[in-house]
Amino acid sequence: MPNVTAQARDVGGGEISTYWVDTIGTVSTTYTFPKQQQSITFKNKGTANITLTINATPYVVAPNATFMQEITFTAITIVAASGLQKYEVSARVYTSTRIDVTPNGVTAERPTGVKVGYDYYDTTLGKPIWWNGSVWKDAAGTTV
Repeated sequence: MPNVTAQARDVGGGEISTYWVDTIGTVSTTYTFPKQQQSITFKNKGTANITLTINATPYVVAPNATFMQEITFTAITIVAASGLQKYEVSARVYTSTRIDVTPNGVTAERPTGVKVGYDYYDTTLGKPIWWNGSVWKDAAGTTV
């Protein structure tokens, strides 16, 4: 199992970002970050499930789905269910005080005309959801 150190860059505004696009096969690879991360976005751009393990918890990301979570971690392990699968990762650590105010409301109040990746806390469902460009998805990739 390969172990790779991820390289970060300062993107300004109190944020350091690590981003890469790669392919993964059926042999797992662990990526270690030099600093504790606070947020991750993982996009499966392949045709088979990819398992992303963070803090010993596995998350199965379906093809063309996005996993987004505010979570503290220093390493991730990635493995594909079959073949070579393309994926995209963005991890962030915040270097200054950050105040996030996630828009929220009932299902009927969901905003329209928003950008891909826009997050919204649906109080009817009691969970955060994200706009993928055509439908709202929850963290498990389920259309809601």
